[in-house]
Amino acid sequence: MIDYAKDNPRRLWIKSHNPELFRLHRRTEAAGLSFTSMGNHFLLDWPDKQMVEMSRSATTDEVKERVQSVLAAAHNGTITYTAAISKGEQFIARTLREQGYPLVVLLNDGFPKEGSPHERYYKPGGVYFEACSKGQLLLLEPTEQSFLDTGIQAAVEETLRRKAGVRHSTYTPIPLTSQRYRFVSLNEMAKRLTQE
Repeated sequence: MIDYAKDNPRRLWIKSHNPELFRLHRRTEAAGLSFTSMGNHFLLDWPDKQMVEMSRSATTDEVKERVQSVLAAAHNGTITYTAAISKGEQFIARTLREQGYPLVVLLNDGFPKEGSPHERYYKPGGVYFEACSKGQLLLLEPTEQSFLDTGIQAAVEETLRRKAGVRHSTYTPIPLTSQRYRFVSLNEMAKRLTQE
């Protein structure tokens, strides 16, 4: 807490000298979806994109192999999109940040509610703040309208049906308000964004 307080002047200086990178945008449109966003919006227009999605059951070797392929693409100028949900996805996102490669992260619930007292002063914390200040990060939080998008709903159902088939279990629809639906939706949105 003391270190955080001591670092406040530096973070304030960075934020005041890079205001556009720290402005909360409530109506960012991309791939037919709407988001609340903060960071470098030019990343959305970059032509080469890749999406990182890894199963929670991925082995250490599978994660290492995926890291190498993602880093190779990033080194050649590809922007990486991820929801950073599973441990493997989080590790890959962290590795990209540490090596200074641009990253677009989809969040389930990352920003203050519109009209809340914290909205005006919000800034991402820790490593996200540093990446944002360098123009290497874009944070996207889908609006409720995006979670209810019929194309996203259909893609989520298809993904869940496929996973149920792999496990030889019966597909059971899940509520659109459930955490599982929202997490699968984030990955489907990332797929759509990288295919645009």
